[in-house]
This record gives sequence, structure tokens and C-alpha cells, in this order.
Amino acid sequence: MKAHPTQEELLTRRVEAVNKVNGYAKRLQNQFVDLLKPYQGKKIVKASGSYPELIAKITRPEPEEGFRFWLRISEWRIDVELDTTYKTREHDGGGYTCSYVKQSFHLCTLSEGTDLKAITDGKHIEGMREDYTMEEIRDKRKKIEELQNQISEIKSGIYSFDGHDF
Repeated sequence: MKAHPTQEELLTRRVEAVNKVNGYAKRLQNQFVDLLKPYQGKKIVKASGSYPELIAKITRPEPEEGFRFWLRISEWRIDVELDTTYKTREHDGGGYTCSYVKQSFHLCTLSEGTDLKAITDGKHIEGMREDYTMEEIRDKRKKIEELQNQISEIKSGIYSFDGHDF
């Protein structure tokens, strides 16, 4: 029988996956920005059919191993959604259970539903961290729990005034 990972092991795996997906998001955004620069002001979306897609001459980057990504194309913008997984449990006889870590970022805006209006400046994604540690997350979770307990104590002291009638 396979042993279940500890909460600490699971948190470590999640932290590693978040760091990996944030790093990949940055690399992928740079690839897409370089890919789309020559198309500024030009048609980039093939809007025929139920699901719009990038026109054929724009070759999407191949996903790095362990990641998936897809484009979310609307009338006014294109966003990139990506994910990776980490194992949460291995099963007797083979196989495993996993959890997903997802990230998304804005890529560009469109005009007329098909033309590249503006490419992202990338500022949002630049702030994504790739250096989280298990200890940091554990310590912050503990601090949040302590603060929530304090809030609960304060609220219990004024429970008679917690209504919405004034």
C-alpha cells in the first residue's frame, strides 16, 4: 500500500508547481509578444466558425514539457491560460492523483474582433514570483489563522450589533 504524502510534502509540491507555472507564464508571454509584434494593426484572429483562433500563419509556440496552454479569444482581447500538475497521491497498482496549478495572463487587445490593437506591456506578469518557499507559505498561513482568530474574538464582543438594520 502506498503511503499518503504528508501535508508538508503536498505543500512543498504545490509551492514548486506555482513557482514553475509562474516562470513558464513569463517565458510564454515573451514568446507570444515576440510572435505578435509584426502583426500590430493587422488581422490575427480567424473569426469564422464557433471558436475563433489565431490565423494559420501565426505559429503558436510548442508548450514546454509538463505544461498545457490555450488561448481564450473574445471579441476584445486574447488571454493565455496555462496549467501544470503535481502528484498528490500514488495508487497501488499504478497511477496517481494530481492537482492543477493554473495561471492566466492578458496577451493583447483586439479591434473589430480580429485585428491586433495593442500587445500587453507585461507589467502584471513581471510581478509574478518564482521564489516562494514552503516555510514562507506555512508561516503566512499561520499568521492568517491567528488574525482570523483575533477578528472572531472581536466580532463576538459586538455580536448584538452585527445586523444590517442600521
